[in-house]
Amino acid sequence: MQRGFDSPGGSLTKFLKDMSFIARQPNGLLCRFSTVVDCVTEFNMTEEDYVEYCAERAREEARYNLSRRSFVQPYQLVLDEIRFDNITEDEFAEIRRQMETEVEKCEQ
Repeated sequence: MQRGFDSPGGSLTKFLKDMSFIARQPNGLLCRFSTVVDCVTEFNMTEEDYVEYCAERAREEARYNLSRRSFVQPYQLVLDEIRFDNITEDEFAEIRRQMETEVEKCEQ
């Protein structure tokens, strides 16, 4: 995969909602066209390159979200907001038991 023009502010813009499309190039590979900067930003991607590109963006977004203090809410909010329209109280009791059981190794 080759990268084309990167917009100014790269790291900030990668977390903003992306406005782009993927096109099949005449050579059979894929390119990504950004409607924000109105040009090609990636080209000569195989389908596997594109899948990995999307996976990496998802990983970056997840890391960014987890780094934001306001993203992860207190567990008590789960208990306060639970409604038993789509889950039974017994089902939730089992899930809650598992969530509150200490694990040997946990990332924090």
